[in-house]
Amino acid sequence: MNKPLLRIKQLRVEISTPNGIVRPVDGVDLTLRRGEIFALVGESGCGKSMTALSINRLLPDAAAICQGSEIFLDEIPLHHLSENKMRQVRGCKIGMIFQDPATALNPVLTIGEQVLEAIKKRNGHIKTKNELRTEMVELLEKVRLPSPQHILQQYPHQLSGGLKQRVVIAMALAQSPDLLIADEPTTALDVTTQAQVLRLIKDLNAQLNMAILLITHDLGIVAQMADTVAVMYAGHIIEQSSKEEFIASPKHPYARQLFAALPEHTLPGHQLAVIPGHVPQLNQAFPLCRFRGRCKYVFKSCEEVKPNLVQINDHHAVRCHWYDNQSLEKIPSALRIGELINQSHEQPVAQMADTTNEEDIFPLLTVSDLKVHFPVRRGVLKRVKGYVKAVDGLTFNIYEGQTLALVGESGCGKTTVAKAILRLLNDATGKIVFHDKDLLKISEKKLRKMRADVQMIFQDPYSSMDPRMRISDIVEEGMIALNIGTNATERQERIEVLLEQVGLSKEFKDRYPHELSGGQRQRIAIARALAVGANLIICDEPTSALDVSVQAQILNVLKSLQNDLAISYLFITHNISVVNYLADYVAVMYLGRIVEYGPAQTILAAPKHPYTQALLASVPSINSQTGFLTPPKGELPSPLNPPKGCHFSPRCPKVHAPCLEKYPDNYLVGKEQCVKCYLYAPSAIKKTETEV
Repeated sequence: MNKPLLRIKQLRVEISTPNGIVRPVDGVDLTLRRGEIFALVGESGCGKSMTALSINRLLPDAAAICQGSEIFLDEIPLHHLSENKMRQVRGCKIGMIFQDPATALNPVLTIGEQVLEAIKKRNGHIKTKNELRTEMVELLEKVRLPSPQHILQQYPHQLSGGLKQRVVIAMALAQSPDLLIADEPTTALDVTTQAQVLRLIKDLNAQLNMAILLITHDLGIVAQMADTVAVMYAGHIIEQSSKEEFIASPKHPYARQLFAALPEHTLPGHQLAVIPGHVPQLNQAFPLCRFRGRCKYVFKSCEEVKPNLVQINDHHAVRCHWYDNQSLEKIPSALRIGELINQSHEQPVAQMADTTNEEDIFPLLTVSDLKVHFPVRRGVLKRVKGYVKAVDGLTFNIYEGQTLALVGESGCGKTTVAKAILRLLNDATGKIVFHDKDLLKISEKKLRKMRADVQMIFQDPYSSMDPRMRISDIVEEGMIALNIGTNATERQERIEVLLEQVGLSKEFKDRYPHELSGGQRQRIAIARALAVGANLIICDEPTSALDVSVQAQILNVLKSLQNDLAISYLFITHNISVVNYLADYVAVMYLGRIVEYGPAQTILAAPKHPYTQALLASVPSINSQTGFLTPPKGELPSPLNPPKGCHFSPRCPKVHAPCLEKYPDNYLVGKEQCVKCYLYAPSAIKKTETEV
């Protein structure tokens, strides 16, 4: 076995704050070898990113690496280096990919200028401009960027999220680093772009024999990418194992509960398993197990002594008393954790009551031939030269007490549909019928009354709240604007009931947004939507930025409210496992049009359209570790100039002559499943049957 490239021993980081010393990293040990992908997993606030910043020596000003910590990279003691020498190490041995590519790139410099800056650090000014340009093009080609010559002249805002992330990867690889640190590199990307970036990282790892430290909270990505996995909790590692052993048999109760919280492990109609409580504050000493307050398997030893990291075998270690033979001496084998877990698995999760009578279901919202075409104006007189067809002829229904999931790549028009339904755009045409009234034709006065019935939950709850307002004021603001509640006392009483409905205590009323966790803020966003009596809530990627445990809590709240109040949801997402758990129907969008529509379980089990198939093949899952992700080739075309015929034809593996001439009609497949693809035209089906 090759010798370790990165060795970390007893890494401790302290941050000075007004509330005392915070220890985000507290005694971390890990080893990373060349060619290895090491995944660091855990909830937000567990210390993953701070560990990465410690390796790079890029900690905040108030933070410091403690005495006794050791970080060796290729036998270089990083913990002892001066800033000047550390800068040289960063320049040639460590590359870093950040979570948000938009903030990692300078918006006022072209891509070429930024890549050139990265290359110059290695090459100095010895090479000619032509040689440097050739090297830049080769670097962009290495990360599979299309038309690299053209991209070098563009600015970051002119590129999609996936292209921006590839530029960031190219800059990280410019120095041919030995170690690549990828900090949540795909969280901000849609599922197909994520698959492309992950495949790229995996291929570069094999070609360049780099060590990669992959920080993520997505267990599906871990299953597809990692060789070794370490789970962090409250500043230290509680379990470390080979990927295969970890996926097959996680040991620590925290790791097991992370798996149990995955939507793909839960049947529709059942509640997701949640981890109670939250990560403890790290400004305190921990004389006992840090997970003890949230663990359902606590026993006597957990209350008496701190657990050690126990080596189960050569590839697996866990910090838990249940695997320490000394702690288990007086516990009968029938009462040990393995048996307890088996017993708990045999008990079905309590199913939510489904009181819906199919005869009573009727469309709450009917969207017919919805189009949103934005004019493109050019020249001195700003004449219209064309249209961006963001939404191009959508038709669908949302039924009372049900959920329609709208899925597709970034840029396909999902959020534009949401804004059109809310009448936040002036360019929409067609029909949007809600409670028998066309929202596109009613007056502003009537629309104001209707806004109480249709509300929206945004992807980032923090940016949708005024940081200077208390939670009670944030929830009450909409009630005042829409004249709900006769007086302040009545409104405050309603706010307390709403907080209880979303699983928060009334004490949260007096807090500010920054005092809440991401999951708590999202619950406040749900309470704000319910405060005005909404019966249709548009959820725009409400769980994409949340940890798996917090995501489970939010999905349970949404499902419970739907059962209790018969609320309908338009759920915009690219997380297929969430669709499987929450949605009744699915509409798959591609370049402004719905290409497949039908019952969620039918489409997920037997997708018909090649794009839907490619979308599902791009989803990382812990249940599919054999083959790697297979995203659709190429990028989403521009809605300003869509391809002739079927818009998916340039990327489709099953394209044939009719696809290039005319856009396909909507064909019914089965009872409720519709698909826009010539493969399911009656003539094509008849021909196939004849050939068989």
